[in-house]
Amino acid sequence: MPHEITSGPQPNIVILRVYGDLTKDDLSVNEELGLNAGHVIYLLADLSKMSLGIPDKFLTTARQSAFSHPDVKHVAVYATSTMLTSLAKVVTKLARKQEKVTFYWKFEDALAQLVKLAGQAD
Repeated sequence: MPHEITSGPQPNIVILRVYGDLTKDDLSVNEELGLNAGHVIYLLADLSKMSLGIPDKFLTTARQSAFSHPDVKHVAVYATSTMLTSLAKVVTKLARKQEKVTFYWKFEDALAQLVKLAGQAD
C-alpha cells in the first residue's frame, strides 16, 4: 500500500501518509479524503517515509490533486528529508499554493498547527 489515510484528532483533520515512491494514485485521493462532500478539511501530509521518486507528468497531476482542491483549507507537510522538503516547496510555489501549505520537521508540530487552524475556523 503506497499510502494510507487516517482520521486526525478532530473530524475535519485528515492524515495522509505516503510510503516509498509517490504515485499518481497517491495524488488522486480526493474521493478517499471525502472531498466534494461540502465541508472543508485540514490535511496533514506525512512524507517521512516517502522516497524522492515522482511520477511522470507530476506537475499536471499535482495541480489536480487534493493539495489544490478548494475543500482542503490547509496542508501541513511533515517531512524529514531536506531534499524532499525543498522539492515540495518548489512544487507548491509552481502550483501557486504556497499560502495554503506549511512545512514541518516534526509530526507533532504539523498536527498542532492544523488543530489550531481548525479551531479558529469553528
